[in-house]
Amino acid sequence: MKRLIGSTTLLILALLSASGHAQNGFNLPYSQFGIGSAPSAYSTPLSGAMGGTLYSTRSNNYVNPYNPASYAAVESQTFVLDIGTTMQRYTVSDNLNSMNDFDGNLSHLTFAFPLTSWWKTAIGLTPYSDMEYASTRITTLADGMQVKTVYDGNGEVFRVFWGNGFNINKKLSIGFNLNYLHGNINRAITFDFLGSDTNYYVDSRRLKNTHVSSVYFDLGTQYVMELSERDQLIFGLSLQLPRTLTTHDTAWIYTLAENSDNASSIIDTSHYTSDAELPVGIGLGVSYQHDQRWQLSADLHYAPWNGMKYKEGLSQPVFPESGVDYVDNFTAAIGGAWLGDASSSNYWRRIGIYVGAHYDIGRLGLTLDSGKERIDEWGAGLSLAFPIRKGRSRILLSAAYSNMGTRDLMRVECLSFGITLSSCEQWFIKRQYN
Repeated sequence: MKRLIGSTTLLILALLSASGHAQNGFNLPYSQFGIGSAPSAYSTPLSGAMGGTLYSTRSNNYVNPYNPASYAAVESQTFVLDIGTTMQRYTVSDNLNSMNDFDGNLSHLTFAFPLTSWWKTAIGLTPYSDMEYASTRITTLADGMQVKTVYDGNGEVFRVFWGNGFNINKKLSIGFNLNYLHGNINRAITFDFLGSDTNYYVDSRRLKNTHVSSVYFDLGTQYVMELSERDQLIFGLSLQLPRTLTTHDTAWIYTLAENSDNASSIIDTSHYTSDAELPVGIGLGVSYQHDQRWQLSADLHYAPWNGMKYKEGLSQPVFPESGVDYVDNFTAAIGGAWLGDASSSNYWRRIGIYVGAHYDIGRLGLTLDSGKERIDEWGAGLSLAFPIRKGRSRILLSAAYSNMGTRDLMRVECLSFGITLSSCEQWFIKRQYN
């Protein structure tokens, strides 16, 4: 037990430390809308072990936070730890230009253990949304004066969850997650008047910090249907409960005032609250498993919109309307896996192979001068699970590709690589020696 308490304390400190590193350095234009862009659950190292599907997948040697009922599969006298990192290479392009960016960060940190034979619990950290963009626009006024407008933003919101799964009987399990969102989003607009004579124009800069700190719940259930001694079907249902969050915003407006002697800044500061609304989300999944070695899975997910719907609390916003059109969001995913032959003496036969693909309709909706645009995303991934010795612990290597948007507007392609340590060891056995 001392070993468990010590390791749990270290993991909690790691969660808090990791949540302080929110800068990624990417220039992702689509992340400027709402409260940033949420990473696709189907393109992360965390979902690689699930073959690209989320809601019906359960295992005794990794943590699946997308359906909290899956925690019930954790066996007695075991402690499961998953920690992963990811590296991404982004390509942003339109019909004329293209740019690349590269970075890496923590992808997830989760662990689970039993409280009783029928009650299992899990704690973890995952990124929830990220914002990182910078762009410049130069316009010419009626009198010929030019103004350069610079838009930039950065920040990240993390999700820390405490989940519980309960075995109702041998076939049915239920669960819930208590999720805590925490992070800061920073935006800025700078107006710079260009030219030799700017006496009649005033440069200014607007800054805004949005602080997110709130909780929400999601529920899940799974049902295992035994078709034969070697075959089974697993059905999964996940439900995100709708929630209106209150964000705390601070805005600064800097105005450059000039006279014959010097230049100074006039600062106007406002503190106010805004709303960020989470929609109801429904996820359905089914998996067919043969002989504990092969698995085929499929997912469907629906929400009235993707991510959080943000509404600024000021009657005269510090920033102009973002032009977001909140459209219905549908996602379909399929996956397949060779789970590995745990009883084989051949190491190569014990290696797991997971593949999956998804299509996300309505990932983002925009209202533009030319009309409304729906931004879709599709992607695919591959993962290899290498066992450590003959135990259930393993190292997971994953690669995924995703494509969002079109070149007529803006296309964002992401090639990501991840590595995950998934440890599943017996921690609650006191050995006796003669």
